[in-house]
Amino acid sequence: MVTEKSRMVAENSRMVIENSRVVTENSRMVIEKSRVVTENSRVVTEKSSVVTENSRVVTEKSRVVTENSRVVTEKSRMVTEKSRVVIHGTRVHAHVDCQSLQFTPGWVIAPKCWFRYFRSFSHTTMNEARQKLVTAEQKAKQLFHTIETRGLIAPGKSESQLCREIVQIANDEFGIAEHWHKKIVRAGINTLQPFIAEPPDRIIQTDDIVFFDFHPIFEGWEADLGRTYVVGNNPRKLKIKRDIEAAWQEANDWYFRQTALTGAQFFDYVVSLTKRYGYEFGNAIAGHIVGKHPHEQPDDPNDMCLDVHPDNHTDIFQLDKAGNKRHWILELQFIDRQHNIGAFFEQLLTNGGD
Repeated sequence: MVTEKSRMVAENSRMVIENSRVVTENSRMVIEKSRVVTENSRVVTEKSSVVTENSRVVTEKSRVVTENSRVVTEKSRMVTEKSRVVIHGTRVHAHVDCQSLQFTPGWVIAPKCWFRYFRSFSHTTMNEARQKLVTAEQKAKQLFHTIETRGLIAPGKSESQLCREIVQIANDEFGIAEHWHKKIVRAGINTLQPFIAEPPDRIIQTDDIVFFDFHPIFEGWEADLGRTYVVGNNPRKLKIKRDIEAAWQEANDWYFRQTALTGAQFFDYVVSLTKRYGYEFGNAIAGHIVGKHPHEQPDDPNDMCLDVHPDNHTDIFQLDKAGNKRHWILELQFIDRQHNIGAFFEQLLTNGGD
């Protein structure tokens, strides 16, 4: 009996041991599976890292491609701009039969069909800046016309008061908030004064002469406009007003017949023209450039190369630093010393075809 019980105990012990072995084996399998899962997770993580890195590389390559495309686009723009400059910076002469084009310096023989293309291309691009300047000047002309037709140039009003009214209307009705140079209203004996003078404020008289010189900025582009007005019907004052307008047009037409012209030569012509009309020229310069504000300035502030001035011995037809055509203002001031009156007229030089 004891032996049988011992055998049963031994059997139970064996089964317990076996069960323990099975549990241990199961635990080992669980651990192995956990290790496999961990390894798989590591592999997945590693693959995710590789994918992320690949994505980063792709993104970087895309950025490089985009940047290269931008550079290519910019270079193409520069080439186009240089081509434009070459075309615009070259004086073109067409033979009578239009079979070829002569460029200076050197010769380029072009098919007849090119002529229309070059002419159209040049006209469109060269006039972009000019059109902006013309628009700005037209706004200034409309402003002056408004002042005149509303009867604001009236006796009993001071120059400074009229100037403030012009500035206010320019801002309120024409959207002109900035002026790139000083604003001038001069009447009577003050019309003898040059631009740089600061004469005392004067009251407009019943029988008077008045001129404006304003420099408004419209949509970032400069205008420079000068006009003379007569209060009353004084024949002498009306005559000097008519004379300066006619002389300005004469000088404008002469300018566009020139092929080379220094600022000094243009100034001398204007002074001679003024004397021919029977007056004294009243200013230190007879013109200057305008453009997108602020317009081009000389490297040396004392250099008069961008003014119609007796010390400017450079060709005013030459291109600016960027290879673009310059746009010039012509300003005339006539002085009648005998009768102590002056007149002023100023605007953008304008070719008949513009």
